[in-house]
Amino acid sequence: MKYCNRQDWLFGRKKYIRLILLGFLISFVFISCKTPPEDVATDSVDDTTGPAVEDLNGPADAASLQVFEDARAGAEAARTRAQGVDAASYFPEDWDSAESRYGEADRAGSPATLGEARNRADEWRRITGVYDDLYGKALPLFAQDRAQQLLAAREAALDAGARDILPDRFDATDELAQSVQDKYDNGDYSGALADGTVAYDRYVVLKTIADAYALKQEADAYDFITYDPENYEAGADAGNQAVDLFDQGSLADAGESAGEAVNRFNLVLENGWIGYTNERSASAQSWRQAALEAKANVAVRNEYQNADRTYNEAHVALRAGNFAEAADLFERSGILFRQSRDAAVEKQVRAEEAIRLAEQKVSESEINARNAQEIIGDEE
Repeated sequence: MKYCNRQDWLFGRKKYIRLILLGFLISFVFISCKTPPEDVATDSVDDTTGPAVEDLNGPADAASLQVFEDARAGAEAARTRAQGVDAASYFPEDWDSAESRYGEADRAGSPATLGEARNRADEWRRITGVYDDLYGKALPLFAQDRAQQLLAAREAALDAGARDILPDRFDATDELAQSVQDKYDNGDYSGALADGTVAYDRYVVLKTIADAYALKQEADAYDFITYDPENYEAGADAGNQAVDLFDQGSLADAGESAGEAVNRFNLVLENGWIGYTNERSASAQSWRQAALEAKANVAVRNEYQNADRTYNEAHVALRAGNFAEAADLFERSGILFRQSRDAAVEKQVRAEEAIRLAEQKVSESEINARNAQEIIGDEE
């Protein structure tokens, strides 16, 4: 058995090392000792081929297009996050600059070549960074403003009587609001924002429930259920459902139900005031007619004019849609008309009595005169 020539072996090694440096695939050549060295085809390996060169002007492949789409989606997500914290309001110039770059990149559309795909993906990633920076700068400012809005929502709910109506739920919301302040103070702006959104929604729902309850109380005070029982019952059901949904944490649905309760009770009040006012208007009209029949407009002119002035004011309020005011004025005018009628009747009774007494005196005088005449005639 003959061994391979060492020089050829080293040469081959050097040759393959050169090929490795050039990026070719390494091949290990095993030469049988029976094969003469001169039979090795040293020119069988093509060492003239260089590494594969990417054609940046060639069409974009699927992989590069996917990278591009991912980069664009990332920018869109970053833009949405920045919009969510109202970055445009806090940093309008920076926002306009970012939007300009976003619009330019968007108008460029999808890339056609590999080079375009890479360049545009890089630009989308840079735009993502810009929006992320805006988000980071705007977040603490937005959280602070939301905290102020939260306090305003709490005050509105408090003024509406939510704490009196639903004390446990109001206090629980106060505890959540306190955690918002704690997280903000500790720099946990995202956590503060998340809790603040929930607390804000809770206060809004509590206020709406309290508003619905206040409307129900007004309807109850005038017994308006008699004028619109259907809407009254629907409003009560919606209000109860709002409380149940609030307890379940379904704040959006709770808000809708509370709003439905407000709408229903507003309809009850609208229909109730119309019916209530019409009844008082009819009553006032009846007493007015009675006063006229008693000639109160003549017998007790001032009293009647005062009643009629109030009656006319009621009609002005009614035409303006101020049903509560109109109802009150109609009721007052009815009372005044009745009083003027009674005064006129009493005055008429007194006048009739005076006439009767006067007539009686005249009659007595006539009798006395006749008697006197008879006496004088007898004496003659």
